[in-house]
Amino acid sequence: LLFSNFVRDFEQLDGYDDFIKTNGYGFSLDKDMVLKGNKHYSKLTCKIISTSINVSESNTRTKSMIKYMLV
Repeated sequence: LLFSNFVRDFEQLDGYDDFIKTNGYGFSLDKDMVLKGNKHYSKLTCKIISTSINVSESNTRTKSMIKYMLV
């Protein structure tokens, strides 16, 4: 991901309008909601989501990973 491309593409991300309405407060850039297990940030794989949803989803993934490792 090149920064110049990111700046150009950021406005096209799903959730951008909500992000702008709040000056970004309470929102996070997420790469896992569109494509589970994704490791790359791009305009096709990212979206802007509320931080509370992002934290909740991250905690769920972490708990699942720990449970899998203990089995």
